[in-house]
Amino acid sequence: MSGQEGEQGASENNAGAAGQPGAKSGMEVLLEQQGEMMKLMMKQMETLAARVEVAEEAAAKAASQDGGSAQSGDAELEALKKLPYVPHVEGNPFPARPATLETDMPQMYDLYNDKTYDALSKRTNSSMRYEQLVLAPALSYMHDAIAFSEVTLDWCQDEKDPPTVEELSERVFAAHNTFKGVFSLLNNRYTMLQLRASMESDATSHGGAEALRAKLAFIEEKVYAGSDGLVSDSVLTKWLKEFDTTKAKAVMNTHAKASAKVSTFRDRQAGKGKGAGKGEGGRGSGKGAGANSEVMEWISKGAKMRWVDKAPKPFDHGVSLADATPQQLEWMSAETERCLKTGAWVRARRRRHVSRVFLVPKPGTNKWRLVMDFRWLNAHCVKSRCKMETLKKLRRLAKPNDWCISFALQDGYHVVGIDPAFQEYMQFDVRGELFQCGALPFGWNDSPRIFVKVMKGARVLPYMDDFLLLLSSRIEALRARELTSRVLVRLGLSRNEKKGQWEPTQLVEHLGLEVDLKAGQFRVTPARLQKIHLQSKALLSEASRQRRWLPARKLAAFTGLCQSVYLAVPPARLYLRELHFVLSTRRGWGAKVKLTRQAWSDIEWWLRLPAQSRWNGRKIWRSPTRAKVHTDASLFAWGGVLNLKHAARGFWSDELRHLHITHLELEAVYKTVQSFLRELTGKVVRLYCDNQAVVAMLSHFTSRNPELMRRMRRLWILLDLNDIELQARYIRSEANEWADRLSRDRDLDDWRLNRRWFQWAEREWHQHTVDRFASELSAQLPRYYAQWHDPGCEGVDSLAFSWLGEVNWVNPPWSLLDEVAHKLREEKYAAMVVAPYWPGQMWFQQLEAMADEVVILPRGRDLFTPSRLGGSELLGASGWDGIMFRISASRLKVKVYWPQDDAWYTGTVGDTGSDGLTHIAYEDGDKEDLDMSKERYEVLPAAVQEVTSWDAALQERWRGELGDSSLTELAVQMQGAALGGKTVGNYRPKARAFMAFCEAEGRQWLPATGATVRLYIAHMLDKGTVQASNMQPYLSVINNYHEDMGFPGPARGRAISRAVKGMARLQVQAAEAAGEEQTVRTWLPARHVSAVHAHGLGLEPVGRAATELLRACTYVVFAFVTFGRPETGVSMRREHISITDEDISVVLHKEKGRGHVRLRRRLTIPAAGVAGLVQLLQHWLQVRDACWGHRPVTGSEVQGSYWRLPWEQGKLQSAQANGWVQLALGKLGCVPPEGGHFSGHNTR
Repeated sequence: MSGQEGEQGASENNAGAAGQPGAKSGMEVLLEQQGEMMKLMMKQMETLAARVEVAEEAAAKAASQDGGSAQSGDAELEALKKLPYVPHVEGNPFPARPATLETDMPQMYDLYNDKTYDALSKRTNSSMRYEQLVLAPALSYMHDAIAFSEVTLDWCQDEKDPPTVEELSERVFAAHNTFKGVFSLLNNRYTMLQLRASMESDATSHGGAEALRAKLAFIEEKVYAGSDGLVSDSVLTKWLKEFDTTKAKAVMNTHAKASAKVSTFRDRQAGKGKGAGKGEGGRGSGKGAGANSEVMEWISKGAKMRWVDKAPKPFDHGVSLADATPQQLEWMSAETERCLKTGAWVRARRRRHVSRVFLVPKPGTNKWRLVMDFRWLNAHCVKSRCKMETLKKLRRLAKPNDWCISFALQDGYHVVGIDPAFQEYMQFDVRGELFQCGALPFGWNDSPRIFVKVMKGARVLPYMDDFLLLLSSRIEALRARELTSRVLVRLGLSRNEKKGQWEPTQLVEHLGLEVDLKAGQFRVTPARLQKIHLQSKALLSEASRQRRWLPARKLAAFTGLCQSVYLAVPPARLYLRELHFVLSTRRGWGAKVKLTRQAWSDIEWWLRLPAQSRWNGRKIWRSPTRAKVHTDASLFAWGGVLNLKHAARGFWSDELRHLHITHLELEAVYKTVQSFLRELTGKVVRLYCDNQAVVAMLSHFTSRNPELMRRMRRLWILLDLNDIELQARYIRSEANEWADRLSRDRDLDDWRLNRRWFQWAEREWHQHTVDRFASELSAQLPRYYAQWHDPGCEGVDSLAFSWLGEVNWVNPPWSLLDEVAHKLREEKYAAMVVAPYWPGQMWFQQLEAMADEVVILPRGRDLFTPSRLGGSELLGASGWDGIMFRISASRLKVKVYWPQDDAWYTGTVGDTGSDGLTHIAYEDGDKEDLDMSKERYEVLPAAVQEVTSWDAALQERWRGELGDSSLTELAVQMQGAALGGKTVGNYRPKARAFMAFCEAEGRQWLPATGATVRLYIAHMLDKGTVQASNMQPYLSVINNYHEDMGFPGPARGRAISRAVKGMARLQVQAAEAAGEEQTVRTWLPARHVSAVHAHGLGLEPVGRAATELLRACTYVVFAFVTFGRPETGVSMRREHISITDEDISVVLHKEKGRGHVRLRRRLTIPAAGVAGLVQLLQHWLQVRDACWGHRPVTGSEVQGSYWRLPWEQGKLQSAQANGWVQLALGKLGCVPPEGGHFSGHNTR
C-alpha cells in the first residue's frame, strides 16, 4: 500500500487501540514505528557504507596502477570543485543533541545516534571524490532531517497546541524522505564504482581504457552536475546499451540484487518485498524530485506536439518586427543573443513553418516580452485545459498566522525544452534571421499546461513562474528558503532576484494582490488600484468625447484588469457583468462598442473604489460554521427551509406574481435569506435550488437579463452586509420536497380585515403596536408575528410569546380563537380582537365578557381579504358579519399631565378599585400615586378641562353650519381630512398653553384681543423657553383657532410684529450679557452643497456612523435641488421616488402653497440636469434597501420611509433634518459666516 494508505491504516489501528484498557495512544504507537524505521534505515546505511568503502579502496588501488587514471581523476576533481554544493567537510557537522531528548522521546533518539555519523564520516580523509560527491550531500540531507525533527520535537512539547496524529505522521514521513536521499546517494555511488570496475576490467574489447574513462567521466558529469549526486536510471540504461557486454549485464544484475536487499522502509511497509528499491532516486530534476513519467519525458527529451489530425503543411507568415523602433531593435538584439546562448532559440537550417512574432510591453522602460503568433499552429494542436494554481486555492493550503516567501523564476519557460523533431514547427523570422524554439515559447497553446504540471508542489502555490511557499513559523520559513535554494540549483533553475519576497513575512504582494496571512485578508495593492483608477478615468474621458463609443480592445483590457482583483473585491463580478455584455456586441476586436448607461455607471464605480473601502478586502478563510438552505417557488408562493428544521414561506404580491418563474425563484432565494438572516449571518450557506438557471447565476453572480441583474445586485448587497457566503447547488425537484410543498400549498387561514376598517379603528381608539397574527402581505402594522418565518416577522407562533406592554391587534385564524380567548383571560393583555360574529361559540362569550367596547362589522364582499391571492384580490362576500372586541389591560402604560409641574409623566395602569377608579404607578418613583378615571388618561388645568379640543370644536361648528342633512357627516369628514394629523398634533398643545395663560391672567381667550396676545408674548419671553424666531407657530395657532370659530385673528398687525421684534432684541441683549453667542439662520451656499455631493459619492458606508453620514449628504443635495421644506423631505417614502435612465421622478407631500393649502406635487428632473444626482441617489437607495433587507418595505408607515434606518425608533421629525445638515457640513468643515447658522430650512 502507499505511504498515505499506511498512514491512514496506522491512524485507524491507533483509533481502535485507544478504546482498549491500557492501550497506547495513537501518537505513542506512531513514535514507536518511527524508532523502528530509523533503526532499519541505520542498518541499510551501514551496509551500504561498508560496500562503498570496499569499492572505493578497489578504485583507488586501480588508479595507482594506471597513471592515466590519475590524470583523469585530477581533471574531474577540478570540475567538481566548481560545483556550488561541495564544501570541504571538517569536524562533526551535526548540531548539539538536546539534553532531554533521550528521556522525553526515546522513540526519536535514533535520529541523533552516533552510528549515523560514523557510517558517513569514516571515509572523510580517504577520497576527495567520495567526500565531495557523496559525503557532503549526504550530510546536508541528514542536517535537514535533524532540523526537521527538532521542529517536530518542539511541537510535540507544545502544551497549548500539540500536533495531531495525522500532522505528526506527515512530519515523520518527511524526515524519512531525507534518509531516503542519503540512501540513494550511497546506493548510486556504489553502483557507479561497480560499473567503473566492470568496464575497466573489460576495457580491451571496447577500444582501450582511455575511451572508457572519457565516456565514464562524461556520464558522471551529466549525472552529478545537475542532480546533487542522484543517478538517473535512464542515463545508466542508455550507457549500458552502448556497452552491451556480458560483464555489464552481470554488474546491473548485481546492482539490482543489492538494491533489493536494502530496499527502503517505505517500500517494505507497502509490502513490495524484494526488488522494491529498483529505480529509487532518479534524476534530480525529475523522479528524485517527485515527478511522474510524463514530466520526466518532457525534462529528458523535450515536449512534443499532439496533433488534432495530422501535422500542418509548411506555411510562411513572413518577416516579423519590420517596423520595430530603435529601442525595440536594441532590446531584440540583446534578447536574441541571450536566448541563443541558453538554448531557448536555435537557428533554423531550412524554412518550413514560419509564424509571426510581436512585442508586448512589460512594466518599466524599454522592456518587452516576445510573443509568438502561433494561432495557425495551435489550430492543428490538441486543445488542453490548464487549471492554474491561483490564489483562490490559498484558503485550502494556508493556515491562519502562516509565514511565507515568494519568488519568480528567471526565464521559467526555458526550463522545459522542445523535442528536436518538433522544433521546425515553431519557426519565426526576425528581420531576415530565421530561428526556431528550443524551449517552451509564449504563444503555444500547450505551454501553460506543461509548465504548470512541471512546477506543482505541496504547500507551494505555483502560478506559471511565480511561487508562494507557506510555512507554519518564521524559523521553518528560513529553513525552507535554504532548502528551496538548493532545490532550484538541483533542478537547474534560477530565481529572479528583482521579484518576490525572499525574506519570510506574513504580508506579501503576490499576483497583484496583497496577501495578509495574519489578518486573513486579500486586498488590492495600491499600485494595481491606481492602475484601475487611471484606466477607468481614461475610458470615461474617451467615451464622453465619442458619445459612449470605445474600442473593444481597450474595454476588454480594463475588464481583464478588474477581473484580476476579484478575490479582493467581492462585488467585482457584479460590476463587470454589464461590461461583458457590452463586449459581446462587438463585431470584431478592431471595432468599437457603445457603453450602456449601466456600463458607464459600473466604470464610475471602479473609479470611485478607494483603497480603504469596505469592498477592498475579502477574507481568506471563512467561518467553519455552515448552514443548508433549500428554496423553491411557484407562480403564487415561495418556500424556504433552513437546516431541514425551520420553514419560511409567503405569497407573491400583485407586483411579483406575474413575473417569469426564474425571477420568482431568484426572489425566493432573496426572501429566504431575509427570513433567516439572524441565523445565517457570518456563515457559509449551501443553497439548494431546483432551478438550474438560478444556480448558474448565483455561482457567478452575473446574468445577461437586466432585471435579473438588478435583483442579483440587491441579493449580493444583503449577503455582503451580513457576511454571508452563498454556495449554490442544483437539486432535483423530487429531492426538494419540503420547500416544494411550502411553495405550492395554499394557506386558507391567512385573512386580514379590510384596511379601511383597520384605519378607522386606529382613529377611533388608539395606535396599535403589533399585529399578532399576520404574514408579509397581510400585516396591518410594521411589527407582526407569523405562522411561518418570513422577511419581516418578529417571531413565529405568537401564542408562545408574551403580549405584555403592547397594544395588540389580534386577527387570528378562526380555529385559534379559543386559545386567544384563554390567553387574554389568563394574562390580561390590551387587545383589539377581530372575529366572525358567531355568538354561539364559547370564545365569543368569553371575549364579550372581557370587552370594554364591541363593534359589529357588516358583512360585505370586501370585509376580509386573503393574502394568498396577492393581498388585494377578493373571493366574494362572507356569509356572516364580523365583530371587533376592544379589551383593555390592567397593566397598560400611559402618559399623565401634571399641572403643578407643567410636565408629562409615564405611568403603568394598575387594577381598578371598588370606587371605579384606576390606580397608576409612576416610573420615576418620586410622584405620589394618582387615582384617575379609567376613561381619561390626560389631566389638564381646571379651566382647560372644560374646553373641547380645537379640532373637535371645529367639527361641531361645521355640523351646526351644515344643518341636518344626509351629507352632513360626509362634509364634516371631508373638511376634517384637510387638517392632517400632524397639524392637529402640533396645534393642540400650543392652543392649550395659550388657554392656560389666559386662565391664569383672568383674560378671555375666545375671542382674545391684541393686548392679550402681546401679554402672552411677554409671558413667553419671561419663561425663556421659546426663541423669538420660533414664535410664529404659536401666533398662527391663535389666529387659526379664532378664524375657524368665526372670529378675526388677534395675533396680527404692526403691534404684534413689533412685540416679536422687541422680544428678539431683548433675547440677544440678554445672551450678550450672559456671554452667550446668538446666531441667525443663513442661506446655504451652492459650493458647500457641491462639496457634500462629491463626498457622498465617495462614501462606502461601513457601520452605522458612515451610513448615517451618507444619508445626511444625500438629503442635503436632494433638498437643495428640490427646494424642499424639512417636513416635506423627512416625510418622503420609498415609493415616492423613482429613477430611470432618463429622469428622476419625485412625489413631494405636505408642501404648503398659497393660502397654506397642502399640495401633492410631482417633480421631474432630467437625469443629465444635475450632474451626479442619479449616482448619489442610487448609491443611497442601495445602502438603504440593504439595511432594510430583512424587513418588509410595503405596508409599513415606518419602514417605507425614504430616510429612516432600521435602528432608529419612531417617525422622523422635521427637526432631524437640522441634524443631517449639521452632520454633513460639519464633516467637511463647511462653516456659516460669522453670526449665522445652518439648519434644515437653509436648503430652501
